[in-house]
Amino acid sequence: MKGLKGGRTLKIFNSGRATARNIRVEGLEIDGIFYVNREIFPYELMNPQDNAELVLNVTYGSPSTIKLKYIWDDEFGCDNEFEQVLTL
Repeated sequence: MKGLKGGRTLKIFNSGRATARNIRVEGLEIDGIFYVNREIFPYELMNPQDNAELVLNVTYGSPSTIKLKYIWDDEFGCDNEFEQVLTL
């Protein structure tokens, strides 16, 4: 996560070897954080080594960290999960 004061960019990257499908992100409903392009999720398809960016604005009083859960389907299974805590 990077960005200037107030603005942040969350880069979601497929570091695996399989194409990820139906990518969802949970934990975005947080007071004080507004997502500019949130409508990109669920993300239909992400090939290996591809990425997508989620632009967000952080307001005064927002939490200093957020916990996100990424969920996706691939050739190895459905509803794979990965959780991550990010510092804003």
